[in-house]
Amino acid sequence: MALCGAFVFPAPVGDLYDEALEAFRQEKYFEALTTIRRALGDDGENPAYLHLCGLTLAALGQFSEAESNLQRAVEIKPQDAAFQSDFAMVLLRQGKQRKALPLLQRAVELDGE
Repeated sequence: MALCGAFVFPAPVGDLYDEALEAFRQEKYFEALTTIRRALGDDGENPAYLHLCGLTLAALGQFSEAESNLQRAVEIKPQDAAFQSDFAMVLLRQGKQRKALPLLQRAVELDGE
């Protein structure tokens, strides 16, 4: 299942992030998860790391854990439209439309479209 095309990624923030993102784009999700978790070990509050970890977990079908990571990314950086919309997409995949709708609305507001 390729999710890369449906999500937006922030600018790279480090070597481990770059490695994990490349693995994700190649659909090597277990490799991506291992690498991004190493990055989170160094900086557990980095919203870009949490975002990529959440997307990787979602690609692996681990939606509950994905939701937690994406929610934390949004809490840390609420002004990021991509974080808002990606979190909403994971919620929608779980059938949580009511929780996803405000996030989608906020993403549109932030994106200006």
